[in-house]
Amino acid sequence: MSGTILVTGANSFIGGWIINYLLDKGYNVRGTVRSEAKESRVLDGIPKDQQCRVSFVHINDIATDSFDEAVQNIDGIIHVASPANLIVTDPEKDFLLPAMNGAIRVLQTAHKYNQNHPNKIKRIVITSSFAAVNDVSKGLRSGYSYTEKDWCPLTYVDAVAAKNDYLTVYRASKTCAERAAWEFLDKEKPSFTIATICKPMVFGPCINDLNSLDEMNSSNSFLWSLITSCKDAQMPDKR
Repeated sequence: MSGTILVTGANSFIGGWIINYLLDKGYNVRGTVRSEAKESRVLDGIPKDQQCRVSFVHINDIATDSFDEAVQNIDGIIHVASPANLIVTDPEKDFLLPAMNGAIRVLQTAHKYNQNHPNKIKRIVITSSFAAVNDVSKGLRSGYSYTEKDWCPLTYVDAVAAKNDYLTVYRASKTCAERAAWEFLDKEKPSFTIATICKPMVFGPCINDLNSLDEMNSSNSFLWSLITSCKDAQMPDKR
């Protein structure tokens, strides 16, 4: 295979794995990161003989910064960048706006680029979440097959009202971002297609270098907390 794929959130846990997979399949990769320091961490997880096939564009804020440079001469996009930290102080600033605006800005920029370079960008893959699909009020639903008709019922308003409730805010942000992406596709009719990957929790070794355990991705951090908890630790009172 050949071509260049843009990976947003290149220094993330999932981003690192995606980049290595793309390189193995023969693609060149352009990654978005916030700084040169983040570039180094991505490159540390890539075999040295493959590093020459990876380039970077700095996007400090996915909600506001331009993706114009990032999409130049790109054949496809995998949009990974989205908030997933466990601390919420402002639902809109910390989660909702970055998740929604980040996805829409990527789609808008790709659509604009294709209007001047017909059919250059062929597909955009968005790493969504099972959180955008699952309605927790319906329980575990053992044996149920989820389809594109299934959505988490949480809204933007619900997330704002939840304030510092991480799980509610995160679930709503992923739901709102994916809904916005499909609405864009339906309204603008771009020449590219999109696919959303509604992954559950993702575990495994970290390819990108970590400066500390505080930088571990959220799914792995749950496992780590189980390993490091003391025997007398108390369960939180959620009644």
